[in-house]
Amino acid sequence: MGARQRIGAVMASAGAERSGAASGINNAVSRTAGIVALAIFGVIAVWRFGQSLDSGLANAGVPAPVHAAVLAEKGKLAGAEVPNTVSPALQSRVRDVIDSSFVDAFRLVMLISSGLAVGAAASAGILIAKKAGGRARASK
Repeated sequence: MGARQRIGAVMASAGAERSGAASGINNAVSRTAGIVALAIFGVIAVWRFGQSLDSGLANAGVPAPVHAAVLAEKGKLAGAEVPNTVSPALQSRVRDVIDSSFVDAFRLVMLISSGLAVGAAASAGILIAKKAGGRARASK
């Protein structure tokens, strides 16, 4: 349900005397849902980035001290810094692993988002079909 339709449904069900409270509650719920989704997706992205980074560094044969230093930067995601003390070739390999890990984390968040969008569309389709079917029976 789009924001305009949802607001209309909330306002119509609340009545004129409660429309101010309904509008406030609707706005608070919408903003809270957005913040919660952002936090959950952030946690998922950092978790997946860390997993991918750890395995990517191990597969690239990065020495343990460099591996640990880069993993300590995982909270920065793609902004993780490679220690300046390593050779340019190793810096390049580590940077490639960081970039690949970020893309992997982003891909997972987008797949989850897509799944949620498909689920929302399916539930809207089912609910609209039920409501339309009920109207057709009531008018007969």
